[in-house]
Amino acid sequence: MTIKWVINLADADPSRQTSNIEDLITQGVNAIVARAEDAGAIDASIRAANAAGIPFVTFDRASGTVAPTAHVGGDSCDQALTAAVAFADLLKETGIEGRCIELQNALKDVNAVNRSKGWTEVDTARPEISTLVQVPTEWNPELFRSGMANALRAHPEANCAFIAIDFAITAVQSAPEEVDRWAPTGDPKHFWLATQDLLPGGGAADGRRLYRRVHHLRRLQALRRTGACGDRNQQE
Repeated sequence: MTIKWVINLADADPSRQTSNIEDLITQGVNAIVARAEDAGAIDASIRAANAAGIPFVTFDRASGTVAPTAHVGGDSCDQALTAAVAFADLLKETGIEGRCIELQNALKDVNAVNRSKGWTEVDTARPEISTLVQVPTEWNPELFRSGMANALRAHPEANCAFIAIDFAITAVQSAPEEVDRWAPTGDPKHFWLATQDLLPGGGAADGRRLYRRVHHLRRLQALRRTGACGDRNQQE
């Protein structure tokens, strides 16, 4: 079997992605595979493909309310929830009352919304965690850095942060360093971090912290519960 691929780039622009998909539908392709730039916009594209009888597969980022033919991706809400539970357990073990800054991603992205929802569920349920402020970052390392710095100035009582994706740790690190809060575990100045994804940058600052996180997440797979994160994706 010979497969011919037509590859279009959206460059993080939902309008351009919509236009690219319209072109593919006009060409009469046999199937469309897309990583959604915007959940709402991809819904309209799925409807258009359905009307043309073209299967539509999403990957990594799910659609909003319209179900594609198939989706391939992780459960970003459960991912955040298990990370947050592990973090709450760690704070409980060490006797820390977590006063946290939540560094979110781009809130037009369903992955980002679900990650925040998973963290919020645990924040609501566990007394070890209290979120002081939520900071959207648009997946931009500079906004992670400046958002963390501004949040620390507004909330000097903060002693922890939930970072929606761990590639941003190096960007975030400079903010607590500037106020003398980047210190080893056990030091009263230590600033606690919870994050997820296990990207290479996530373990660069402290390999032991990375091991502890992996250990907790593996242990928590047995604790995944039916209905975790609520009704995240109510799709047609």
